[in-house]
This record gives sequence, structure tokens and C-alpha cells, in this order.
Amino acid sequence: MTRSPETVFPKLSDGELLHVLASEGRESPRVQAAWNEFYTRHVDYLYRVCMRAHRARIGEGKVADVVHDTFIRAYERAATYEEPEAAEDGLRRRQIRAWLGQIANNIVMDLFRREPQISFVDDKELHEMQAREEERNEPCGRLKLLEEALANLSDREQDVLRATAQWYVPGQKQQRMPNSEMKRLAADLQTSAANIRQIRLRAIRKLEDAIDRIEGHNSGET
Repeated sequence: MTRSPETVFPKLSDGELLHVLASEGRESPRVQAAWNEFYTRHVDYLYRVCMRAHRARIGEGKVADVVHDTFIRAYERAATYEEPEAAEDGLRRRQIRAWLGQIANNIVMDLFRREPQISFVDDKELHEMQAREEERNEPCGRLKLLEEALANLSDREQDVLRATAQWYVPGQKQQRMPNSEMKRLAADLQTSAANIRQIRLRAIRKLEDAIDRIEGHNSGET
């Protein structure tokens, strides 16, 4: 006896569900069942994440729109998703949700594309950052170190880093963020845009020093 899609799809991985979405017609019952399963697995998580990350800047009403648009783009890009092979279920779940989160972030950033932009990195800091990246073969491969190092920063410094990080584009000569976002951040911290840049520069330097200390400690233990 042939099992119905509703019975089969809860046992499929997210990558396998996306493969069904990418390989069959939109009106197919299999596609509709796969879509329902994928959406149900992740919609509550994505909504909570987007509420925390974006409600202050776009308003609660638009968060639901961002979540809806994220799933539409995920459907459209289903064929591009590559699921890690031989990975445990927790890792696969984290990867697919990180993928959805990045799509959501891009949608939010698109909302600000036409706004006036303001620099959040001064020339001196940009030059130092580019020099550090050239010295390192793996500028993005130190997430665990980064998490440990962040504990050395004040809440204020962490807030500035988090608020500006999504607008930073590696290798770009001018690092800018929407003027409205800078104003909101400055208002939240009761400071100025110029001081935001200084707080960020100070935080980056403290972060680098902390990473160097942790690396030195770890190498001494081995």
C-alpha cells in the first residue's frame, strides 16, 4: 500500500523537503504536503527570531510580512540549498534555520536600501581591519573564540557591534548603514553617531585583544 505524503514527509530532512519543492510542480500534492511540513517546522522559530532582531526597527506589523516573504524566497531558492552530508539532526536544523535567518535579514536590509546612508566605520579602523583580514587565512573561522571574547565587552559595546555587524561588508571601502538606523541606535544609547563609531572601534580592539589572549592561553595548554 502506498503511503500518503502526510505520512512520509515528517520523516524527511529539511534538505529533502526542499528537494521535493524544487523538483516538482507547484500544484503537485507532494509539493503542497512538503511545503506544509517545512513551514510548520520553522515558522514559529523564525517569527520569534525576527521579532527579537527586527521589531524595534521595522515595527511588529512588518515582522509578519518579513517572515512570509522569507518562506516565499526559500521556496524560490529551494534548489540552491545544500544540506550537510552525514551530519547529526541538530546541526542540520541549525543550518537550515541560519539559512532562513539570513534570507530574513536580507529582506529587512532591502527595506533600507533607498535611505540616506551614514558611515559607521572611520578610515583608520577600516585600514586596520583590512590589514588584519589579510594576515589571517580564516577571518570568519573563529566563532567559538569570538563568543568567548564577547564576554569581555560591556553591554553597550556589544549592542553597538550587533547593530552594526549586519551592515558590514568585507572588503568594501566605505562601510555605511541607513541614517535612520544610526539615529535609532544613538537614541537608544543616548549618544551621537560620532561616539557610536568610537564605541565600535574600542569594542573591536578589545575583542581582538581578548581573542589573542584566548588563543595564547589555548596554545599554551596544548
